[in-house]
Amino acid sequence: MTFSTSFQFSATHGTADQLEQFRETFGRQILKISIDPLAGADLQVAMTLNAFADVAIARGTLSPMRNRHDGSEDENDDVVLVLMRQGAGCLAQGTVESDISSGQAVQTFGGETAVFSGHTETRVTNLRLRRDLLKAYGLSPADSHRGTLRPTAALRLLFDYCEQLVPLIDGENPQLQRAITSHLHELAAVAINAHEPRKHDDHRAGVRAARLAAIKADILSNCTDGKLALGEIAGRHGISPRYVRALFEQEETSFTDFLVECRLQSAKKVISDPLQDHVSVSTVAYAAGFNDLSYFNRTFKRRFGLRPSDIRARRR
Repeated sequence: MTFSTSFQFSATHGTADQLEQFRETFGRQILKISIDPLAGADLQVAMTLNAFADVAIARGTLSPMRNRHDGSEDENDDVVLVLMRQGAGCLAQGTVESDISSGQAVQTFGGETAVFSGHTETRVTNLRLRRDLLKAYGLSPADSHRGTLRPTAALRLLFDYCEQLVPLIDGENPQLQRAITSHLHELAAVAINAHEPRKHDDHRAGVRAARLAAIKADILSNCTDGKLALGEIAGRHGISPRYVRALFEQEETSFTDFLVECRLQSAKKVISDPLQDHVSVSTVAYAAGFNDLSYFNRTFKRRFGLRPSDIRARRR
C-alpha cells in the first residue's frame, strides 16, 4: 500500500480550532503521536510523508516541540531512525535517553513508547524500516540497540541518499519503490552495524546507489569548475577513480558524459534567458566550465540540435 501526503501548519496564522484539528488529524491519526509545542514557541510544521509496503519516510522542518508516541501491543517492532539534518534535540525511549544534533541519528523501535523533544527548530528525516529486512541485509542482532548511531561514512551515505530521494519518489512506480526500499534497508543495516563501508560492501546495491547519488550531487554543485576531474571527485568520496567509473557504467554512461551534460545544461539555461543576451557565448561557455570554445559549440549543437547563437536568434 502506498501513501503520500504533504502538510504544513503555522500557529501564527491558524486559529485554536485549526491547531487542534491539525494535531488530531496529522498527529494522532496519521503520525500516531501527540504534538505539543515547547513553552514560548509557536507550532510551525512543514512535513512530507511517503509510505511504501515496507518503508515509510517523513521529512521536513519542525519548530521547538515535544512529540510523544505511545507504543501498543498490536504495533510491530519496526526500526525507526531519526536523522537530524539541522538543530538539536533529545530522544527518550524506556530508560535510554539520547541527545541528537546536526549530522547525527538515533535508533528506536516503533512498538515502544518514545518521546522526541526538539530544543530548537529542527530539520529531520524519519525512516521506518522492517527489522526482518534489516537482518536480511546483514544487521547484527547485537547492534539492534536504542541510542545514537556512530558517525560513520555509511551514516553520511544514508543522509545523502535520503536527500536525493526527494525528487525521485513516485507513487505510481512500484519498481522504483522496491529499489528505494532495498537501498534504504541495505544502507541502514551498514550504518547501524557501525562500521565504515568496506570492500565487500561495494557490491551492495544500496551502497552503490547512495555513493552514485552523492557523487552526482557533488558534480552538479561544482560542474562549472573547469578543473574538476575524476581523481578529485574520487578522493573527496574516499573511493578509487576506477570505482567511480564503475558506478557510472552501471547506468550506461560515464563520469565525463555526466559532467559535460551538467555543463551543457548550465550553459543552455543562460543562453535561453533573454535577460542574459548581453553575455557573449564565449563567456557563457567558460563560465559553464568549458575550456575550449570550439569543443563547446560542437558539443552544444550535437546535444541540442542548434548552436547557442541559433537558440538566441530563434527566440528573438
